Amino acid sequence: MAYISDVSGRKGLKRVRYSIDGRERKKYVRGREGAQRLKTVLSELEQAARTGVADAKKIRLWISERYLTSSDARSIWPGIGETLRRMGVIQPTDWDAILDAYEDRAVAESKAHNPLRRTHVNTMGRARRVRDWWIQEAPDLPSVTVADVLRYRTEMQSEGKAPWTVFHHLTATRILFDRAVELEMMPENPARDSRVKLAQPKRRTRPMILTVEQAKHLLEASLKPEYTRLYGAVPTIVRHGLYAGLRDEETRWSSWTWLTERRTLTVQAAEIPGERWEPKTAEAREIEVSPPYWDYLQALRERHLAEGILCDWMVPGRYEGLPCGVDAPQRAFRDFIKAEKLDHRITVYTLRHTFATSLLRKSDLETVRERLGHSDIRTTQIYLQ
Repeated sequence: MAYISDVSGRKGLKRVRYSIDGRERKKYVRGREGAQRLKTVLSELEQAARTGVADAKKIRLWISERYLTSSDARSIWPGIGETLRRMGVIQPTDWDAILDAYEDRAVAESKAHNPLRRTHVNTMGRARRVRDWWIQEAPDLPSVTVADVLRYRTEMQSEGKAPWTVFHHLTATRILFDRAVELEMMPENPARDSRVKLAQPKRRTRPMILTVEQAKHLLEASLKPEYTRLYGAVPTIVRHGLYAGLRDEETRWSSWTWLTERRTLTVQAAEIPGERWEPKTAEAREIEVSPPYWDYLQALRERHLAEGILCDWMVPGRYEGLPCGVDAPQRAFRDFIKAEKLDHRITVYTLRHTFATSLLRKSDLETVRERLGHSDIRTTQIYLQ
């Protein structure tokens, strides 16, 4: 039952408290008479919410007066969404606002809470591709139906997209539409229909692991002059992966300050003007540097010094004093594999998988987990080959 209370320290200002869908709300008004009228309206709203019975025009009025949101209304009165849309309650589509809300939620729910992480950059890139499809194929967002979402799924499958790609794009669609519903730009989310959802694909193949011969070939071939240019830094990428198991993102931020006189590499936070990278708790770790790895890094530092390009970064970028770009390690390594006519399945992560498997042959699983920077040992278990 709605009730009135005075607002402490504010003469004449009244607070009317009421409850909707189990959550307490409050509205403010001046004067006892106005508060009494508001209490009467809100008491009627509470009654309608409890019984699940209300006139559509009344619901629209309550929404327009901001006593509840259209999302509240759809939760309390299932099926009201289409009626509200016809009555003009739905707001105009604003994809920029939807994407902003999507990104805010993605950062908040991520482990690192860092919008500069590569994983977040990839997430937002996927969200924009999904958005572009919907703008092209179904510009009237409030009119999107389950059939439209099924059409999107079928189109991706007919184009031969991988099961994981289809799964991730449908997930992005569902979350984007959730944000649109919250912003009152859609009456309901058709992507949440049970007919649309796909089960998470199963991993069909284990990660590729290099043989000793393949690893030796990469180490030797990467030293060819065409791969040792400043901006490619392929030899460093190969050795960071095979000798330390660094991720491509960690390779990008690898700094000479990480290297210690104890011949260890300490993965830790790094920063440039306007950008700061921080490893997650488990990712901040110390890795032993083997003699071949140590010798290579010392020679690399001397070469950078001789060429006048020595800075904080082991893999410097095109701009003086800055690390390479976000995608540079993967792009440079991919071009290297193609030029050497090697198996296209070999990626930067293949180097990391190979490092883990090699380490597992002489260590226990917990040691491997620590060296790889995994927070959960179940993640490490995929390397058990």
